[in-house]
Amino acid sequence: MNHSHIPVQHFIAQLDRWKEEREQRDLRPEWLRNLISDLAELFDPSEDVARVGFECQLTEEGWEVGLFLSRVEIVGGRFDGKAELCQFSYNLHALRGRFEDVTTFRMTAMPKSDSEDAVSFVELQGKVEQTVVRLKIYSIPPQKAGIGLRRHMNGHCETV
Repeated sequence: MNHSHIPVQHFIAQLDRWKEEREQRDLRPEWLRNLISDLAELFDPSEDVARVGFECQLTEEGWEVGLFLSRVEIVGGRFDGKAELCQFSYNLHALRGRFEDVTTFRMTAMPKSDSEDAVSFVELQGKVEQTVVRLKIYSIPPQKAGIGLRRHMNGHCETV
């Protein structure tokens, strides 16, 4: 008798447990998850598609959130394996409307082109749901973020 369905059932059960554990580890309140999703929609990439990445941390003052567009890896052709940065614009007017009691709203430019650390960002600090949120919109992703999308020669993109 063939019992190949048993390992598949165990695998599906394990995936369900992993999903539950991952959701339990996500300590962000629902309003913050919704805010990050809303703020990600304000990116307007120059290319057709881009993947928004974020970092999020609870501090003594409130939540710190960093948003950026992930690098895109070229698959195939003469630039195979090359990681490109995404050009984009960001709707600052709509961003401002998502916060109350804004205390900081500024841009910091680091125009050194010879360094990966030369990142520019827009910073906004205000309140959402009576909680202080410090947001930074980065011009480039942090090195540790890695690749977010792969773009194939035929134009097909896949998330990483």
